[in-house]
Amino acid sequence: MQIFLLLLVIVIIYTAIRTFSHSIAGRRAEGWDQLKHQARMNIHMGIMFISVALMQGVSLSGGWVRLVLLILIGLLGIYNLVYGLRAWRFYKKESGT
Repeated sequence: MQIFLLLLVIVIIYTAIRTFSHSIAGRRAEGWDQLKHQARMNIHMGIMFISVALMQGVSLSGGWVRLVLLILIGLLGIYNLVYGLRAWRFYKKESGT
């Protein structure tokens, strides 16, 4: 269990760094490159939200309010991940790279 939690912490740190780096790169880029960076940022943010929800769900116990919040965070992560993947594939195809 502790190895799983450690793995989730590593994933959260990595995805947070990648989210910030794609955010900065997206602001500096123009055109299709900017949109691709935003899509990659959404992918990393989605993975980060899912990891946070998993870590909190596994490590702590609580009431129904906490469970509802964890489900909402997890759903937000899934939405970001799916939207980011769809957008990244579209922008990659349209830009020709």
